[in-house]
Amino acid sequence: MTATTLFFERGTLTTDSQQVPTNQLFDIDMRQSLTQKTRGVGDVIVHIHRMSGVEQVILSDVPNPREAVNVINQVAHQARMNAQTVANTRHISSNAAPSAPVEPAAPAVSNEPDAMEQLAKLGQLRDAGVLTEEEFAQKKAEILARM
Repeated sequence: MTATTLFFERGTLTTDSQQVPTNQLFDIDMRQSLTQKTRGVGDVIVHIHRMSGVEQVILSDVPNPREAVNVINQVAHQARMNAQTVANTRHISSNAAPSAPVEPAAPAVSNEPDAMEQLAKLGQLRDAGVLTEEEFAQKKAEILARM
């Protein structure tokens, strides 16, 4: 077993050898008969998600089967987490030459006159008698509130 692949073989006259990506392992179980217990071995049952469905593989007479189950579960969990991270990561590649640095945007130009300009005009209208003192005070308060 590696961090990315579980290798196994079975058979005596003919050999069936397989390699399974560890991120496809989703359930690891153990069973142990009485005779296996006395020999210190057990069967490790590996459930594999394949494109065609779920496959179950039995690794027979594995020494220290509980430890094997724990190790396979840990490696499979880490491989699934790594696969999920890769699937959720956006990779961007470009062969284009680096672009020039972006200049900061110029401050927005407002079509509204400056507040001080508005107050000056407002004062001129009051002085010319176009606005009463109350109208002047009200408009002045509105302009100052926007500042």
